[in-house]
Amino acid sequence: MVKVFIINLKRSKDRYNAMHSRIATLLDTYPFLREVLEFEFFEAIDAKAKEHKRFEKHYNHHLCVLLRGKVLSEGELACFASHYTLWQKCAQEDKPCIILEDDVCFSEHFAQGVLEIVQSNYEYVRLMALHTLKSYKPTSMPHIISTTQICSGTQGYYLTPSGARKFLAYARKWIFPVDDYMDMFYIHKVWILVSMPYLLAEDQTSTDISDRAEIKAKGLTKITREISRFGLQVYKFLFCLTHFKKF
Repeated sequence: MVKVFIINLKRSKDRYNAMHSRIATLLDTYPFLREVLEFEFFEAIDAKAKEHKRFEKHYNHHLCVLLRGKVLSEGELACFASHYTLWQKCAQEDKPCIILEDDVCFSEHFAQGVLEIVQSNYEYVRLMALHTLKSYKPTSMPHIISTTQICSGTQGYYLTPSGARKFLAYARKWIFPVDDYMDMFYIHKVWILVSMPYLLAEDQTSTDISDRAEIKAKGLTKITREISRFGLQVYKFLFCLTHFKKF
């Protein structure tokens, strides 16, 4: 059995009920999933309740401003903390898991697609991407592709303990939003694999778990941000050049 954790704020009862209904429908439609998946709601770290303050040791305010030109919002910190906690749980229990946010819908491909993923040897597979992927390569599995493109979002992904440990090892300090960090395969060495077609679709209602800091960089921070961005692009290019991997 593979645990499926749904990240949900305790105060978001409507989202809980909606997701609970979607899960029930999924299991009624595909009964065999009851023998494969075990769904469990995970109480998200709540920024409004200042719960993210427990993770302050991970946040480097000055480095964040220097490299990004702006701080991480409280919502972004809480979102990172929620996923970080589940990575720890995956590593500690030494069992693969699936992590979902509570604003997703299951596509018609979910049941068969997730069955193939949990039987694979891959350590991390995204179940969807927010951006349209124009650059990717096939893998040994017909419905999973490899990409170096930015995918964005943390709506849903499959993760093994080895993948979780790699994420954790390079996330001692939080500088970027969690989805940006997860896309930085050249930093944490967790390659981006994506299920195609997507196994999830995003609910049209806006999320209430995180918010993006919209403050624009000015002056010196704008310069340091651009230097950082260029440096990361060069590092990514060199990494891809020297770390070709065939899946």
